[in-house]
Amino acid sequence: MTGYSAGSHASHVKLSHFSVTGPYIGAAVASIPTNALLGGTGDSFSVGWYNQTLVVSGEADPVPFGPKFAVGDVITVSIDAGNKRISFNRNYAFV
Repeated sequence: MTGYSAGSHASHVKLSHFSVTGPYIGAAVASIPTNALLGGTGDSFSVGWYNQTLVVSGEADPVPFGPKFAVGDVITVSIDAGNKRISFNRNYAFV
């Protein structure tokens, strides 16, 4: 998903394989470089779900969040731009 400033949008990712540490999945403003870690910069907003933690840009420490990823999971990132909300689902269940 790119360039949304209004409306509700969702992106689904099916995990077919990944490294031991698992993927980072989340959302960021368009100015974040594609090689940056989500939540890893305070310069612009981003949020990422990674290895049972939620990482938010500008926050000192990640917080425990959600179940562990497994191969075959479908992860959904939903953005409600009008209400300024980001949510995550795992296998279509709200996390």
